[in-house]
Formats: sequence, structure tokens, C-alpha cells
Amino acid sequence: MQLKCRFLPQNDGRCGWYELLPPPPASTPLRGEVKADWVVLGAGLAGLAAARRLAELQPNAAIAIVDARRVGFGAAGRNSGFMVDLPHDLNSHNYTGDQSADRKLIRLNRGAIDFMRSIVQQHAIECDWREQGKLHGAVEGRAVQALETFAKGLSALGEPYRELDTREMKAITGTDFYRAGVHAPGAVLVQPAALVRGLGASLPENVRLYEDSPVREIEVGRPHKLVTDKGRLKAPDWCWPITPMPPSSVSSGSRAGFCPSTPTAA
Repeated sequence: MQLKCRFLPQNDGRCGWYELLPPPPASTPLRGEVKADWVVLGAGLAGLAAARRLAELQPNAAIAIVDARRVGFGAAGRNSGFMVDLPHDLNSHNYTGDQSADRKLIRLNRGAIDFMRSIVQQHAIECDWREQGKLHGAVEGRAVQALETFAKGLSALGEPYRELDTREMKAITGTDFYRAGVHAPGAVLVQPAALVRGLGASLPENVRLYEDSPVREIEVGRPHKLVTDKGRLKAPDWCWPITPMPPSSVSSGSRAGFCPSTPTAA
């Protein structure tokens, strides 16, 4: 079966986080005939995490990760730059839900933040890592009530927080716009494009990163064959961690996978 790419990421020139960074080193596009044991499509947070974990589990395997653009240029480098440890259910009136599920999510998120912290520290990734939590601010009466409900939800979970009045919010934000606030200490702030670029630059030795290599066509089989503008890559196994693959596009011998947990980014 052949899959053809119809859409590619466009350079809109409006990614402030990415443009703040110094120019990256020259990219390594996929050229000629390349063979690997695994190929990971996409070098966002999910793809980089998948490649790193595969390398840890299979240190003797040759792993290739392919991206159409530069690492940090896409969605992984364009988010708000905070990692949330607490439940963040926007459909809930208090951001929380079932306590058992919430506690499981908290453990998962904090484990992921710990994992990311260890990578940042081990490789000295300069990404403005700041463990200063997050603020919820309220301006109108209804929002103040929502904050009170949020605080009750955190209390029920046994999670620490601090309620803030107008004076305390002004001391933190520099404006008297907010009537009240809640500070939760567990969130982490980063420069997302810098973080993702650092993750790409610190991949294990058995991972080869190919940037500026849009995949134009995939021939699903054993091995899978990926065609780019300047080369072809063959691999018996692949991981497409960004979106689930339709069952009809996966041969019976292939293995599709998703990355290990990464912190919630917003």
C-alpha cells in the first residue's frame, strides 16, 4: 500500500519562540539510500520522546527520526510553554473530575515532569526552566466563584495551593486588574522552542535525526519505504506518534506506537 502526503507544514514566519533563538546549526536532510531498524515520523515532543525511549529500550537498534522542518519550528515550539501537573479539565466547573482518575493523572504528569527535568539537567538544556507554579486569576464575581470551587477541588485532592487577594495579585502581576487568584506550585514554565531544540540535540547516539526532509510517499510493507525529496529510507518498524494510523494503512507485520508520557503542554 502506498500513502502519499498531500499537506506539509508552511513557513508562516510568525513563531516568536523560534525566532528568539539563535540560528541552529546546519540541518542534516535525508539523502540517498538509508536503512534503519526503526523510523519515527515527526520530531515534535511526541516523536522525540518516542525516539529517545526506543533508543533506551533497544540500544543496539538504529533509529531514524524524520521531520519536514527544523526541530522546534512546529507545534511543539509554539505552545504557551508551561507543563501542568494538576488536572486541567476545561469542561469541568472546577478543573477536576473523578478523584481516582485525577490522582492518577497527577502522578502521570509529575512523573513526566520529573523525566523531563532529568533530561534538561543531564544535558544542560538552556530553556528558561522555571518551577514557579501557575496562577489562576479572577476579575468578575462569577470568576471569583469559579476560583473558590477550584480551590475546593484541590482541597479534596489534598493538593497545596494559596488563595490571593487583589493586593497579592498586584504584587505578583504588577496590575490591580484581578480581584482574586489561586497559585498552585507544581507547574513548570519553559521556552518551548528552546526545550524542543535541546531535546533534539541531545538524542542518544543510536538515533539519527533528519530535518528538512518532508516525506512525500510511504510504501507500507516489510520493510516500510519512505521517500523524501533527496532520499529514501527503509525500516521494518515505524512509530507515528502524532496521529493514530488508520488500520488499513498498517501491514500485519508492522508495529505502530506512541511515545511515553510527556507533560501536558498548553
